[in-house]
Amino acid sequence: MPLSLIESCKEAVYGRTLQDAAKLSSTHHFLIYQGVLYAVLGSIMVLAPWIYNKAFLFPEPFTAEETALWRPIGLCLTLIGYFYIQGGRSNSYHFVTATIFDRLLIVPPVLVLLYYLGTPAELVVPFLVLDPLLALLTHRSLANHFHGSNSVSKTE
Repeated sequence: MPLSLIESCKEAVYGRTLQDAAKLSSTHHFLIYQGVLYAVLGSIMVLAPWIYNKAFLFPEPFTAEETALWRPIGLCLTLIGYFYIQGGRSNSYHFVTATIFDRLLIVPPVLVLLYYLGTPAELVVPFLVLDPLLALLTHRSLANHFHGSNSVSKTE
């Protein structure tokens, strides 16, 4: 039976309870933490882009125009974090493998291309390091999980 719009939104927020969280694999918990990290970084870009500017050693403070451009980038990063949180909550094997694939084989070449097209290194380098590193750690967690107790089904 189709859900109403309100019911769909409630399901997105409350669909998994704390009891369900105990059933999640360690890999899915790790994806949730990664989502929180991305959401926090994105929120900083949206709410206080000057913090990102200082933390990643941009040579000059952002102008008003640049600040206006960084905020939507932060929104996108926050939404990526949200989807990682939701994907982790889903306990889906496919979601885990998809995040490993895209962060190892899609994100790095696209970031390198963006750098050559003029995107500042201060934006490219952190994600060129962070995304593949988190993908490798996620893969290691998944591999360890399958060698130990198996609560993640490949059919999910």
